[in-house]
Amino acid sequence: MMMGNHELVTIRRKLALVEEEIWNAGMGYQGTILTGSRAEGAFMKGSDSDRMTIDKRVVVICPHDDSSITPDITNKTVFVMRDANSRPGYVNLELIKRGRICSKFMIQSVVPVGDLHFISSEMYRRSVTESLSDKFKIKMDVNGQLISWLTPKVGYDTDFVHAFICNSWPKEADEWVNRPRLHGWPDKGLIDQKIQCGCYLVPVGDKTSPDTFLQWRISFVTAERNLIHSFCHVQFLVYCLFKYLKNRYLPG
Repeated sequence: MMMGNHELVTIRRKLALVEEEIWNAGMGYQGTILTGSRAEGAFMKGSDSDRMTIDKRVVVICPHDDSSITPDITNKTVFVMRDANSRPGYVNLELIKRGRICSKFMIQSVVPVGDLHFISSEMYRRSVTESLSDKFKIKMDVNGQLISWLTPKVGYDTDFVHAFICNSWPKEADEWVNRPRLHGWPDKGLIDQKIQCGCYLVPVGDKTSPDTFLQWRISFVTAERNLIHSFCHVQFLVYCLFKYLKNRYLPG
């Protein structure tokens, strides 16, 4: 494990953000967020390079939000979070408005439940996997929400996940906002900034739940990445050490 000095870590992070901007410049209906160790500025054997793809034609709203369709999402497909009868952090997504243009993944994954319609995480994940495998003619493994594409020549795995964006902060995460902080990190300004990031919904259910067919997990990837970028260099090195030990001795 060789992290380098603060300047080298900063350069890696800037390169990742530039790569992200380049991807987003020509993605059309899709957006890209780079996550994982390399986006954090780390580089070690087995470093992961995760890529989250956002469907810009879809937006998720929280049940406590005003349910009116605002002008900025008039033409988008809209889902609302519903209780998933699982551990906190997982929700079902009820379809309340279908947009003018929808991905085939979404169309193939919406299922009726009584008089309502929900999108199945399992069907969505399967549809994406099959499509990418056919398109790129490669073998792809599905592990939870991750679709892994092994790239041995560069020495790391590239993990892909498709997700929907929610521009609001879910009530399930209110405890993180209000919890006591004895050492003042993160400070109020950083917390407020993270709240503005909202969250994402990824197609994976609660492993402890007997029925994961409709469950989606709430993800805070951009907030997590920004929090790690706020570490001083010593804190970052300690974080990388623990991550290395976890991956080496506690796989999976």
